[in-house]
Amino acid sequence: MENKKKKKKESAPSSLMHYTDIDALSYILNPGVKDANGIRYMDFRFSHPSQCNDPMEQNFYKNALYTGSEISELLKASVKANEEKTGQPFIFSMIHHKRSVMRQCPLTEIPMWNMYANKSDKVGVRLRLDYKELTSFCKDKNIDIFPCAYLNKEEMRQVTENIRKNQLNLRVNDYARIYKQEIKFKPIEWNYENEYRMVIWTNDFETVDDKRYVYVKIPLHILKTIQISPFAEYEENKEKIERMLNSIRMKNNEIKIEKSKILIR
Repeated sequence: MENKKKKKKESAPSSLMHYTDIDALSYILNPGVKDANGIRYMDFRFSHPSQCNDPMEQNFYKNALYTGSEISELLKASVKANEEKTGQPFIFSMIHHKRSVMRQCPLTEIPMWNMYANKSDKVGVRLRLDYKELTSFCKDKNIDIFPCAYLNKEEMRQVTENIRKNQLNLRVNDYARIYKQEIKFKPIEWNYENEYRMVIWTNDFETVDDKRYVYVKIPLHILKTIQISPFAEYEENKEKIERMLNSIRMKNNEIKIEKSKILIR
């Protein structure tokens, strides 16, 4: 009998990381309103995908799906008709660092600090969010949360070709699913990020300096750790963050401030 190895299902992460800077952190930790139960909230800013760092955002999928053929143009029209009903996507990005038992820090951490925090005028910080608590919140608030899928061009072509081949069997709900997939797929070159996304679909947004945003309040207790960039001075910035936390820290809840384990001159 032939032995077939089953592909091991990847386990869910325990935490997700969000990279930002200390100035943005002061807005995220805005000592806003408590709810009736005394729960404090953070302000997360969800951005339109056209403002993401990947210039191929959305187009990687759409360019493969809509080839200009008659059948793809019919599909495009059907999906387009669903956009207004579904709403535009607004994204909050997080990173799942996969740790090796042989390494104190994941190999992908340095590229992330370089991408988001290695700036002379900015102090980078990383927020560690509890995955289980975050997914529970997203479920209650009807917010999508999922990992990105990283494909090469041939793999992307195969995915979209299967959609076109099955067009005659598609139902109304399928067009919404096809539309939503445009923010799931990313080029393989970005796979070092191992990105997870929270996504809200809406046509109700704010415009700031010609950019589109949606602001979402996330319970503060989901935030477990704030880590300071290895490129920044630790003690001085730790004091700044402590001052931010002193006025908003929930009772019986400790948000840890950590120094990066990476040593960089």
